[in-house]
Amino acid sequence: ASTTDPVGTTQVYSLAFIAPATNLVVRSSVGSANLDPTLTNNSASVATSVTPTADLVTSVSGPSLAPVGNPVTYTMSTTNNGPSAAATVVPTLLLPLPAGYSATALQVNGVTGTANGTNITFGTNGPVYDTTTGLLTFSTTANLAAGASILNRVTFVMPNPASGQVAGVASATSATTDLTPGNNATSVATSIAPATSTTADLAASVSGSPSPVDAGSLLTLTANFRNNGPSSATNVVPTLQLAAGLTVGTISNGGTYNPTSGLVTWPVIASQPNGDLTQYTVQLTAPAGPSITAVATVSSSTSEPTTGTPASNVGTTLVTITQTFDLVTRLSGPAQALPGTPLTYTMSTTNNGPSAAATVVPTLLLPLP
Repeated sequence: ASTTDPVGTTQVYSLAFIAPATNLVVRSSVGSANLDPTLTNNSASVATSVTPTADLVTSVSGPSLAPVGNPVTYTMSTTNNGPSAAATVVPTLLLPLPAGYSATALQVNGVTGTANGTNITFGTNGPVYDTTTGLLTFSTTANLAAGASILNRVTFVMPNPASGQVAGVASATSATTDLTPGNNATSVATSIAPATSTTADLAASVSGSPSPVDAGSLLTLTANFRNNGPSSATNVVPTLQLAAGLTVGTISNGGTYNPTSGLVTWPVIASQPNGDLTQYTVQLTAPAGPSITAVATVSSSTSEPTTGTPASNVGTTLVTITQTFDLVTRLSGPAQALPGTPLTYTMSTTNNGPSAAATVVPTLLLPLP
């Protein structure tokens, strides 16, 4: 504020801030203790159009080794780092498999494939695998909010390619401008492990508690990895795929969380006996929602007893998140004014989260004579 402005002087003020994700209008006003005969020029506004931008980040995880005939699961995460929502997000996985690969040996998000000409489809209007190009196109997400993630998983029976390995390239596209396209794609590769004379049937499952959970509250995920035998499993690799960028606290048994990929890894189990159940827990702060998905997978260098179809080496759970928010209202205006002079009150309503607030209705009680 200025105590006195001589005639003809100009006071210049500047304000710098980070552009929000949506268009904005900035308004300014001025008043004085003296009578102003021309009130129409006491306020001004400027509208700024903000171009939506999003930063899609793709990660993919899977075992580095697998015997021929064992199930292999690739888990792909697509995260929008914002600041704007990403429109028409299409995740893909380039996964060349041998000619004549059986449709029933391929699963996407738990749905077994069905042969359809040169394509393998997974449910009505679901993902599609092009056997000619090896491109798996997942379902389109119309609007991926800033901070939100999509998890997709692919389970296939390890073939015996001439190259000695299977490689996948995961990527994602969006109709929204991406200023950092370099992190939209990544790759994973699984090499053939020697077949073993013994077999072990591994199984993975995961659960969350409490479910549902309030946004901002503590969520505990419990991942179970069991060897159903008949033999011990060697070099067992347990993992848990979560969304990227979560606030993760305690992880049991020496596990670590990668905030970029969202992958939780634990030390390799050198040998897991027949009938053994190994249990791990992950504690994290529930994000803004509306839900969180966790995918547990397990692999080993021991052959699985069942070949030709994907087995139970992957488990998934979806925890619904109850939306919570904190609305804060502020009101400013002059403490004194002369009769007949204009008064400007400025009201702001801020949502401190953690969730989005729906149907917000600001009101102002203004008793006038």
